Amino acid sequence: PVLRAPESNFRDPKVFWHRNKWVMLLTVGVRVRLYTSNDLIQWSVLSEVEGFTAPAESVYECPDIFPLELELEEGASKTLWVILVSRPNGAPNGGSGTQYVVGNFDGHRFDA
Repeated sequence: PVLRAPESNFRDPKVFWHRNKWVMLLTVGVRVRLYTSNDLIQWSVLSEVEGFTAPAESVYECPDIFPLELELEEGASKTLWVILVSRPNGAPNGGSGTQYVVGNFDGHRFDA
């Protein structure tokens, strides 16, 4: 992907095809942003993901997003989305760790 650096500390894009467009999940310091593109060259910011907490001196790495299909009663189902990020430092018990949020993703916004 071609993207002008949004800040000095951004990393590890996760790019996937969703609803006839490319979507990129990108960590920017201690924030997680969603971008979109039709051609993998020109990217536009969709939204910022809420729900993660990290100390200011930490950064997020290796974001991932995936659907999780839930089977409900009487054959019904519901799809939720999971976003996870790694933290190289500042985890609750010290050292590195992983955080996740579960919510809805409509192709534009992720709501936890």
